[in-house]
Amino acid sequence: MGLSQAAHPEAQPKDAIDGWWHFFGLLRGEAELVEDRAEAQRMLVETNDPIAQQRLIRLQEALNALRGGEADQPGEPAAAPTGHIG
Repeated sequence: MGLSQAAHPEAQPKDAIDGWWHFFGLLRGEAELVEDRAEAQRMLVETNDPIAQQRLIRLQEALNALRGGEADQPGEPAAAPTGHIG
């Protein structure tokens, strides 16, 4: 769904927000999203604020979509990042 579709007059607020975050991730680029995510993590630890938590989730979703070639569409849950220890 493109941003114009997500922002049509009959769209629900969630549709518009999902579309915005999708394009925000594409425009920011991976390095900037990683920096934004680190800042969002710091803010969540400091404030334990639900808004900070939502921002962190959205930034991670945008980063996952960017890294995955947009495999995750707006409105669908993004895959959790995988990491290996050791």
